[in-house]
Amino acid sequence: MQIYQKIPDEIRYPSCTSRIISSPYHTGDTPTTKQILYVDDEEILLEVGKLFIERSGAFHVTTCNNPLKALELLTYNSFDAIVSDYEMPDMNGIQLLKQVRETKNQIPFIIFTGRGREEVVIAALNEGADFYIQKGGENRSQFAELVHKITVSIQRQEVLLALQESEKRLSNILAALPYATFAIDTDHRVIAWNKMMEQMTGICESDIIGKGDFSYSVPLTGKAEPGIIDLILKDYPGVEDYYAEFRQEENIITAERYLSLPSGYRYVRIRAAPLYSSFGQVIGAIATIRDISDNFMDEALDRNSFEMYKQIANISPDWEYWENPAGDVMYCSPSSLTITGYLPEEFTKTPSLLHHIIHPEDRERVYQAQNPIESTHSGYSHLQFRIITRNGEVRWLLQLCTPVYRMNRSFIGKIISNRDITDRIELQERLVQTLGFLKQEQELTIRFQRMLATKNEFALTTILELRELEHVIQSCIDFFDDGIAIVKGQTIIHCNSRFREIFGNSMDKSDKITLQDCIPISIHEQVIKFDDDSTVYPKRNSLSFFGTYKKSDGTLFPASVTMKRIISQRSNLLALSIKTI
Repeated sequence: MQIYQKIPDEIRYPSCTSRIISSPYHTGDTPTTKQILYVDDEEILLEVGKLFIERSGAFHVTTCNNPLKALELLTYNSFDAIVSDYEMPDMNGIQLLKQVRETKNQIPFIIFTGRGREEVVIAALNEGADFYIQKGGENRSQFAELVHKITVSIQRQEVLLALQESEKRLSNILAALPYATFAIDTDHRVIAWNKMMEQMTGICESDIIGKGDFSYSVPLTGKAEPGIIDLILKDYPGVEDYYAEFRQEENIITAERYLSLPSGYRYVRIRAAPLYSSFGQVIGAIATIRDISDNFMDEALDRNSFEMYKQIANISPDWEYWENPAGDVMYCSPSSLTITGYLPEEFTKTPSLLHHIIHPEDRERVYQAQNPIESTHSGYSHLQFRIITRNGEVRWLLQLCTPVYRMNRSFIGKIISNRDITDRIELQERLVQTLGFLKQEQELTIRFQRMLATKNEFALTTILELRELEHVIQSCIDFFDDGIAIVKGQTIIHCNSRFREIFGNSMDKSDKITLQDCIPISIHEQVIKFDDDSTVYPKRNSLSFFGTYKKSDGTLFPASVTMKRIISQRSNLLALSIKTI
């Protein structure tokens, strides 16, 4: 005897054909008799089959010798299972099965026939038959197997109906909850999706129920990926890294993060827990999503202060934006268009654009500076790097980063300010070139001095050449639009007219300007004093800063200053460039 089964038994069914079927319709210890429709054009087999099937006492068999009459019986009667032959007049067993399934009737259907062709078996299973049993052999054995398959198919149907009823009750319960709630089974398929989830995501229940492969996360995060609810059923390393707050107490997980929803970026609290069967087995997981954006903002920043920050950022020439812990851009100032060529909403909708515009040669360096913020929540200052604007232009940015915290000191993101310093970088490069020229001239002067020591006859000529050289140096520094000065010790030994003009000094009073006038109090800690000649120089070879300065008439003015150390064997010089803002 060959037996073909549509799907594997996932539940342990009784193997003894005399065992009574367990049913939710039992009354006391007496089970409800199951109604079986047996269709076959051979009257003798109908009588024999009815006798064997009813012998267990669990079934009542209605026989029918014509498939068309069987369809009429199904219209007016309720049966728990159908047993049908294949070869019959007017309609074969596969056609009868197809007619039954077209009416959305999922009643257990067993093909019981002497035909054993492989194509018949395949057709039966494809059309929704529960079992295919080939007739033949000893009657007691084959009908015992038939009774067993009827028992298994009815039990399976009852389990499925009970599961569907359970899912329906779960859906009705979730529909009454005030928060967005959904549930999945152990295969991560969505089995419940309430009205609040529909409102939050814009996805209807009918479009998501039954879908797996983390489909539920697409309307929440934009891609199919495991979430908090999946951690209830299986460990997915790294999932908690996407959440600003994550805690687990026994079997319940609570976490917080930003979600990209149709209503915009919202800060939500997600709570997930297991779903249990009546036997205490985990049959899935359930999660609620609560929008706490308003409360979150009240805790994170005073609303008036935040609005004031946005107003200031909106008129600032610097490009300002705020990132949440997940790296999403929550706010972007209009200056992004001026500096990068991209609109603010392009950064809020596509946070990866921030990484895309960084010059390829600077990306690794910027990543190394920004990456520690994710773990230490510390900021940084004066991070300089290049970007490529929308039109392909290379620009230099000075980036400052400030972490933002809640009242309870938990990290909620960072505010980042970007200033376009392309002009400053170009000026520094020109200044470096000038300083290099000055250094070359200084070396030439030293050579001239050595020549004077050995060749007295050329002394007068050499002195005249040095004076000419000083004139050249003075002419060079007068060429720049910025104030340029060369300092030795506390004395300005060379300066251009623009330098005197900035401080309001006339030509004959340039010696009234000292090096201390060029270093504001706030920058003193970044310079060093040499005891031998009381010279003040930067600790590093170069230093750039902003400060407020006083003219000779007492008026104050802001300016940016760049210092460059010029170290020789005999003296320490300082090249100084000042530019008013």
